[in-house]
Amino acid sequence: VIQSAGGDLEQSQRIAEKLVALTGSIHTVAYVEEARSDAALVALACDELIMQPGAVLGGPGERNPSPAELDALRPRLKVLFHQRARDWSLPVALLDERVKVHRYRERTSGEVRFLCEEEARELEDADRWQSEGPALDLKPGVRVEEAEKWGLAQGRAGTFAQLAERYQIARE
Repeated sequence: VIQSAGGDLEQSQRIAEKLVALTGSIHTVAYVEEARSDAALVALACDELIMQPGAVLGGPGERNPSPAELDALRPRLKVLFHQRARDWSLPVALLDERVKVHRYRERTSGEVRFLCEEEARELEDADRWQSEGPALDLKPGVRVEEAEKWGLAQGRAGTFAQLAERYQIARE
């Protein structure tokens, strides 16, 4: 269960790296009540992210990282989310309002991804992806409906009991 306004970017990043290192051996699920600022990294590093209705992911938190801290961390976050086989733009943009994420559509298949211009240029088939519309408004954070629509969250559960039932977690 994550209920955090964030506050320690370095610790959140370390926890996220440890969660990604568990890939293949332990299936991790984040249940988010609130994961503001850097706490969003911990949630997004899990195999699955389930949110309470009304939960917020990212956006302003207790302590917001400085631009210098974010610039120093970005290469590590790129690697982290590539290890998860996920695009890095949305997770980074939830921490860094300077990163502008747009909806991109692959011209042939119609596949949709949410990328910043930098990540879109890094794609092997970058010439096949077309930006659509204005940048997403991520500054206030992301609510569960958006998180599901954009592929950040895999579902919602109103209570921990519902989450436990969904994952067949035995109660003690």
